[in-house]
Amino acid sequence: MHDLFGEPIAEPKQQVQPKPRVLVINGPDLPPPRPFKLFRISPTEIIVWHDLDAQPPEVISKPETRPLDALGF
Repeated sequence: MHDLFGEPIAEPKQQVQPKPRVLVINGPDLPPPRPFKLFRISPTEIIVWHDLDAQPPEVISKPETRPLDALGF
């Protein structure tokens, strides 16, 4: 591709997404595999919430569930 002056336009590079930091919050002392919910609190932070009855902290806007293998575990 070229701009209006005939200069080549660099192709946009593929952005590499940083791996999210996973914060594990332990809930009831259950044997593994424990039930869990995952909450994305920012593009780079995910909370693993083991206590399914507890309310998540207010900073969590919308819960997002993902299999752990999608997070790189």
